[in-house]
Amino acid sequence: AIVEHRTQNKPFGSAMELTAVRGIGPVTRDRFLPYLSTGSAAELRRDLYLNPKAWIHNSRGEVYSRFRRIVGTPDGYTTPADEGGYMGSPVNYYQRIYYRSDHLTMNLSQMKRPGEPLKGPAAFDHQTMHASIGDLGRLQRLVVGDYSLRFGQGLIMGSGSVMGKAADVIRNGVRSNSPLRGYTSSSRTNNAFRGIAASWGRGLEVTTFFSSRRRTATEVEGDTIRYPSAYPQMRTAGERERMFNTKETTVGGRVSLELAGGVVGANGWYNQLDRPVQRGSQRWHSHDFEGTHASALSLDYRF
Repeated sequence: AIVEHRTQNKPFGSAMELTAVRGIGPVTRDRFLPYLSTGSAAELRRDLYLNPKAWIHNSRGEVYSRFRRIVGTPDGYTTPADEGGYMGSPVNYYQRIYYRSDHLTMNLSQMKRPGEPLKGPAAFDHQTMHASIGDLGRLQRLVVGDYSLRFGQGLIMGSGSVMGKAADVIRNGVRSNSPLRGYTSSSRTNNAFRGIAASWGRGLEVTTFFSSRRRTATEVEGDTIRYPSAYPQMRTAGERERMFNTKETTVGGRVSLELAGGVVGANGWYNQLDRPVQRGSQRWHSHDFEGTHASALSLDYRF
């Protein structure tokens, strides 16, 4: 009745005008008043999003710290650094600062691995951070910083930034339905995209992303490298010389349509490295990636 009255007459100028609606008297109106606002959808969204309480409602946070080290002193720590030994202590230290509310998420994760130096409180070699907003009407998620993607049931793009399928393709028959999420781990820094990404829509949902990040790769000869490692070590002088020696740029997206019987999606990405990759010479390397750029397209469905 409210929608019919508003359609046939005019938008409500005040919640007190509800008594003009068939079936609503003063008593019912007064019961409704604490929960009602009037105005256009744009005005109501503006009033909501400019209100700090809307962003911090249902806040919760976490500060996590872990310290550990191996027993004994392996050779890498007794050999001088200028002779190929490790430049840091055998301590493994991890810390995470995390905040979340109904619409806002922020995270900072940092790690010092055994053998890697830590010259200052902010000098971690492995760290990820992001800020994201979500559950705002048709905006499902907007992430700035580090994020992970999962497209095409994990086959065209798996967990994190693995482009292509991961090793395990049969354990989980149905993958997560969330294509985008902020990245919170620091132990696999090279498995996070870094840039901006967003998911928009309901029923018909569009996810798009842009990533530009530095990666660590073994140099073969000249400007040629092996494909960047997902687990780079940064302990010795030689390992630290090639830290983040390759730039990788990736763009892509996903469009999915939710139907009565399931979900149908189309996916694609394009990846560019600033140095050419040369695959290994062993037989099991014959199908590995080689070159400077790659792309993929796919369709997927779930009933």
